[in-house]
Amino acid sequence: MKRLTFMLLLLTSLSFGILFTTANFPTDHQQRVSENQVVARGKGFVIQAKDFVEYKTHVKTMLETAGRPFDTSNNDLIKEMIQRELLIRYAEEKGIRVTDEEARQFLQEQRTAWDQSPEARRYLDALIRAKGFTSNDAYWNDPSTLQMYKRTLLLEKLLEHLHQTGELNENQTLENLEAELYKRANIHIDTNVLSQLDQVQYHV
Repeated sequence: MKRLTFMLLLLTSLSFGILFTTANFPTDHQQRVSENQVVARGKGFVIQAKDFVEYKTHVKTMLETAGRPFDTSNNDLIKEMIQRELLIRYAEEKGIRVTDEEARQFLQEQRTAWDQSPEARRYLDALIRAKGFTSNDAYWNDPSTLQMYKRTLLLEKLLEHLHQTGELNENQTLENLEAELYKRANIHIDTNVLSQLDQVQYHV
């Protein structure tokens, strides 16, 4: 549990409303797409344009920090976001919960792990600046950061549970489970809004 959950943190941060001020909706584009416009929805969750833009910014920043090209399509990005939401609902259905105390302890463990990884630290520092915090302490002490890590820990607990029960094994991978959940879910994606979001500027 003390390992750095770098990718899980990235993939779960936005759906808690942890929004960084890094995306601009151009003035001439706002008439067609507002930041609150729904891009995708399913049972128990909604993904808005601002959520998608911020998630795309995070992925782009992470890859560029690692020196890798960013070539992920909007369709793949929105599917990743939906899959994370479906896993969260799956965990809740199984009665998996995370207390505030567990989340606080997990946050402290992860803060130590971030500080010990130069690459992760560079990425985190960029996001902290983008969100407008004046210091790292301000970020770590913000209530929204605790909620973000609470969500991350929920997914960790789900994965641990699925391995312990044998629901995930050599023949049934996480990717298989995600595909099954996606297939069973009643998901609506507004492809028109999704395509228009290419007009939005992404930067950190």
